[in-house]
Amino acid sequence: MCGIITPMKIISLSLLSILLFLGCGPAPDTRCGQRLNKERPSWLTVEDIQIAEDALLTEIPNLADPRINNPDVACAWLDGLIVTAMPNPTFIDDWGRTVSGIAFPGVDLWLDKHISGGSIAVGNYGTWQKSALIHEYLHIMQGTVGAPPCRRGDDPHCGWYLPKGPYEIIELVNKH
Repeated sequence: MCGIITPMKIISLSLLSILLFLGCGPAPDTRCGQRLNKERPSWLTVEDIQIAEDALLTEIPNLADPRINNPDVACAWLDGLIVTAMPNPTFIDDWGRTVSGIAFPGVDLWLDKHISGGSIAVGNYGTWQKSALIHEYLHIMQGTVGAPPCRRGDDPHCGWYLPKGPYEIIELVNKH
């Protein structure tokens, strides 16, 4: 009968609760929760993305964008991010463009809002500092909306050349 609580039902419910609590996905590779896509041989290592993450969090307070210039906020935007290292410096994106990196921020389609997670792909320039890694991290954090006072629909690099803008921060981070 469905209404009788048996020891087996209690054990089953307990195990289900534990699985839901722990989650079923792979453990993150970095302190902020990023994962390196390990389905392909990679020039980029877990250690590389941890060093890049640490460098970005060190420099992020220098960014003029108040939405993301706090290390804790920046780290939260990287939570759940999947990083794919492409084998060549450039590649063709879904729109037929030749690019050295691309970002797909997490989006809640139901609420039409930017959320953490998503994925990036970066071309192989030999080191993370020479790749588009930090550039794509910043796109993820900004939700592909440029730096203030830019709005949705503007060029995603809008405001990036301003003092203390993303391009200046990228230069600082890549010196690490």
